[in-house]
Amino acid sequence: MLKKLKKHSHLLHKTGFYLSIVCLIHCLATPFIVTLLPFVGKNHISHSSEIVLVGVSILIGIFLLTKDYQVHHNKLPFYMLSAAVLFQFLGFFWVPSNLETPFVVLGSLFMAVAYVLNWRLHRTVCHTHEH
Repeated sequence: MLKKLKKHSHLLHKTGFYLSIVCLIHCLATPFIVTLLPFVGKNHISHSSEIVLVGVSILIGIFLLTKDYQVHHNKLPFYMLSAAVLFQFLGFFWVPSNLETPFVVLGSLFMAVAYVLNWRLHRTVCHTHEH
């Protein structure tokens, strides 16, 4: 077995080299792709689909935050989620269309912070995770 590995080690070197190149390209391209996705999706996802996605995310957030509030008793995640709902609502229904994207992105950022904060608070208080 060791002889076969030594005999074909050049294939392992080539494979390792090409995989590291693919990894490098992936690592360099991912930030650009992630940055461009909202602009590409803006033309392919309908306004009502965006509202449904945000609405479902808000409902999931309310459910999780309410459930976890009983564990950690900290209202800060609710405040963050409330700010997220406000920015999302303003972005979709109130501000001019040229300001929709910044408001919706800011709302999404607040929602992500609410989820992360809630998760961290839950982890610091709960040690069993059996509820």
